[in-house]
Amino acid sequence: MSGLRRLIREIHCRSLWLVLTVFLISSWAVLNAAVSFEGEFRPEAQSNADPPVAKVVPTRIEMHGHTRIDNYSWLERRDDPDVVAYLEAENAYADSAMVHTQVLQETLFEEIQNRVAQTDLSLPSRRGDYFYYSRMEEGKDYPIHVRKRDNLNASEEVLLDVNELAEGHEHMNFACCRFSPGQKIMAFVTDTLGSHVYTLRFQDLEAARALPDQIPGVTGSVAWANDGRTLYYVRKSEDGSWQVYRHVLGTDVADDKLMYEDTYPLSVWKTRSGKFVLLNSFLYFNNEYLYLNANDPEADFSIFVPREYGHEHYVDHLGEYFYIRTNYDASNFRLMRTAEANTNLSYWEEVIPHREVVLLERVELFREHIVAVERTEGLTAIHILPLTGGDARYLEFGEPVYRAQLGDNPEVNTNVLRYEYESLTTPRSVYNYNLDTGERLLLKRSEVFGSFDPEEYMAERLHAPARDGTSIPVSVVYRRGLVRDGRNPLFLNGYGAYGLSSEATFNPAAISLIDRGFVVGIAHVRGGGELGARWHREGTLLNKKNTFTDFIDSAE
Repeated sequence: MSGLRRLIREIHCRSLWLVLTVFLISSWAVLNAAVSFEGEFRPEAQSNADPPVAKVVPTRIEMHGHTRIDNYSWLERRDDPDVVAYLEAENAYADSAMVHTQVLQETLFEEIQNRVAQTDLSLPSRRGDYFYYSRMEEGKDYPIHVRKRDNLNASEEVLLDVNELAEGHEHMNFACCRFSPGQKIMAFVTDTLGSHVYTLRFQDLEAARALPDQIPGVTGSVAWANDGRTLYYVRKSEDGSWQVYRHVLGTDVADDKLMYEDTYPLSVWKTRSGKFVLLNSFLYFNNEYLYLNANDPEADFSIFVPREYGHEHYVDHLGEYFYIRTNYDASNFRLMRTAEANTNLSYWEEVIPHREVVLLERVELFREHIVAVERTEGLTAIHILPLTGGDARYLEFGEPVYRAQLGDNPEVNTNVLRYEYESLTTPRSVYNYNLDTGERLLLKRSEVFGSFDPEEYMAERLHAPARDGTSIPVSVVYRRGLVRDGRNPLFLNGYGAYGLSSEATFNPAAISLIDRGFVVGIAHVRGGGELGARWHREGTLLNKKNTFTDFIDSAE
């Protein structure tokens, strides 16, 4: 599909909704055999060529005392000439089968492209003395990272132009940024092969030059010690184990010290207080934290609490306490805290209790407030809890279906919370919320060009009966005045895995479907986290079938 390839090429590495754009257009094409839209889309005979068939190469796999035969494991070898040839044959067949949709593809591409701004400026985020932000320039594929000192009227300091890094490479995956204490050095990772294996690099922000230190083969998880020269990073070894190393700037990478190794995935980061570096070893249903004092770069990691199957917990630190979001005796999680010197579980004391119908998804710590992100009946709530007295309260959003999440809040000593809000009919919006007064300020709303008017669209939450009687929430959006007679085409999305929630987000590409008579929906199937731990469990392991039958029943 040349139109889709052009779309992918031109929007490479931009916003996530653009990935959804490709998915939507692809799904539109799948529906071509049944639907016609006012002469725009005329189903015609597709390619008479036979589709390519992957060859069968039986591979014997023995694991856990069982033997199975995998006929297609050879397709995992991405550089194998046979794999490449097979994928090229699939692409050629798709081009042939979809050639009659070429005009529609080009129409949709132009329509979607013209609906979205080609230049953009992220909102400045304060870190100490600096305001950081990035900007996109028309005709360029990658962001330019900049900052201003003290105030937004100061002169702009360009930290890194990712377009320059990408020169000479067909692919550039870039993740930014971890700033050293004092904000003199910026750590970032790049991947030019599309392998999701990164190289850790450093930019001296005072001298405006790249440092010679480069560390290949990392995952992108990085944390600085407080001396501004030492940092910790994660890599995955060739034998599959995960490793945390300590590097000192200016020294040979070969001399980096292996700090910790595990068969479980590892990640590292700094606590909100900046006092500790945390190491998380995570596997499904359980994890284990280790920590060290960031003021002592030579220190070794210590276990926070020993691993226990089924115990998931997430640690942070502020003031004199570690705070722990835990599912210990609390399937939907609760918030605990403990003094620095006593991390053993027996010392933990409760801050936010467990609730059977409320999932505690995330906690953000501020000097005088705890901000809890909760989920009830599939919808997110932001709960403000003062630490110095006063009543707890919830933010109000006023729509039946929406997504709310915390934004970038790097500062701890502030009374301003930044959060993001959007819905199926409201573009992504960023707010500042005063934690003391409750005042709310809209900072930015994504602009949608053309004739888009949110009042012309209707969003609602429906419930579909699953075959076992469970009620499955379904979020839908369509154009006002649509006759709901069961004859409208439907684009239905869903996820239902790892406890992650399918969010009711605004997608400007979906307007092209909705304006042509589609209903666009999200089935909040079991296996996701929309309705808490029970909802997740009912779509896992021996209950995994529910995820798929929920989706089918929602569609029907």
